[in-house]
Amino acid sequence: MNSVIGIREFAGAYLEIGVESGFTFEAVNLKNKSAVDPKFLFNKWTKSRSIKLYETTSDAYFELNNGSNLFFDLVYLDGLHTFEQTYMDLGNTFQFLHSNSIVIIDDTVPCDSYSSNPVQEFAYETRISAGIKNDGSWHGDVFKLVCTLNYLNLPELNYRTLVDLQNPKTVVWLKQGFEWPKKLPDLNRKLSESFTYSKYFEPKISEVFHPTTKSKFLEEIWVG
Repeated sequence: MNSVIGIREFAGAYLEIGVESGFTFEAVNLKNKSAVDPKFLFNKWTKSRSIKLYETTSDAYFELNNGSNLFFDLVYLDGLHTFEQTYMDLGNTFQFLHSNSIVIIDDTVPCDSYSSNPVQEFAYETRISAGIKNDGSWHGDVFKLVCTLNYLNLPELNYRTLVDLQNPKTVVWLKQGFEWPKKLPDLNRKLSESFTYSKYFEPKISEVFHPTTKSKFLEEIWVG
């Protein structure tokens, strides 16, 4: 997070969807920060006027701020771990971005097929049933969002998946000379059913994810 902030010389605002215990939110070095989560798992009391906490759903948050002049330099999407909700969060985020903004999407590379299940309990149950120790890892089917971006081939957007992080993430930013899309197309659930873990991660991560390292990505956005 802070590496991106340094290269882009951000001095403005940060939005995090899906905050939970707040460790990532607290570590981000931007003064103006907004956190959205239906249930915060930390002390919500703060003296800072530059930190805003919204204990609500992301849909309600975006509806509340629809049509405002609010813009974010950096947005981190780490919500429900489902393709459908993350797809909506990304589409809703577009109206709050400027040309230099960056969006980071968490949990786009499941560690195994069990982790790619959108239902957390079922992910755990199937792993245990297979005779594998359940380590608690769960990414959901957020990876389908990246598959969808590849399918849509939106000319405005660049994206890369940073595979050398402890938990890989996909970063989206705007190509020079373009504007952010007004919205994403309506969900095509039949299409998303064709996006399976085995198709995109076995035997290795598919090139449609544009896999790269953190250092190469930072070099790319520095030049671009």
